[in-house]
Amino acid sequence: MNSGSGSRGNGARVIAAIVTVALLAWWRLTTDPNAIDLAHRFASPSTTSPLGTDELGRDVLSRLIAGGFITIGAASGALAATAAIGTMLGLFAAWRGGTAGSALLVTTDSLVSVPQVVIALIMVSILGTNLQALMVAVVAAGWLPFARLSFELASRILSTDYAIAARMSGASSARIVAFTLLPNVARPLVAHAFLRFPGKLLLLSGLSFLGLGPQPPTPEWGAMLASGIDELERHPLVPLVPGLAIVLTGFAAAHFGRRLEAPTTGPASARPTE
Repeated sequence: MNSGSGSRGNGARVIAAIVTVALLAWWRLTTDPNAIDLAHRFASPSTTSPLGTDELGRDVLSRLIAGGFITIGAASGALAATAAIGTMLGLFAAWRGGTAGSALLVTTDSLVSVPQVVIALIMVSILGTNLQALMVAVVAAGWLPFARLSFELASRILSTDYAIAARMSGASSARIVAFTLLPNVARPLVAHAFLRFPGKLLLLSGLSFLGLGPQPPTPEWGAMLASGIDELERHPLVPLVPGLAIVLTGFAAAHFGRRLEAPTTGPASARPTE
């Protein structure tokens, strides 16, 4: 099969998966994920509750799907903000060079030794325990890698002959950035974002597991795992379902990031797209 057919096949599978998930979510969310039914606590899987119920009789599958929107959405939003902030700082420092570049390098080198979870814990302790504060904490803890990577990529590209020629020919800064810089840094940065997604997901879910995220009865995966961990031996589905969801989602994002990163030959071989 040629590459075009392979790409179309992969695209069709992605679209089919998205449609399937959307239909499943629509169907299951007709059941209130927070509806309590104490008469059916820890019910076994059935046609009405395919994954059983939790300690309060709530449908585990409905909570898993509702929690997916919250957990994946929050991790994706935090990652997008992290990537945007870090990339803008890195590109600006590379473009300006001199003091700006040195300042960025010193800052990243100074902060990289501080574990992200420590920064996140400090931010949560300041902002409070809610989803918005948790996202801000994840952003504050994770912009450094994007800033460093975008700075290195942009510095290499701006030092190439064609970028120097574009500057010397009088091309505007906006034109150089739009047609030379951004197209050549976009793919490695997007791949890096997917590779960073599992870490963001684990950080967000881990803080939520510790009770520092959305508060009950919000069906967030980390909180679901925490509430069911005491029942691991007697009712393993309750904690294992959200735990597996976190692992599989992170694995899928990392796998896609590796596939996206593989064809890249590096910015040194990139060419202007004008």
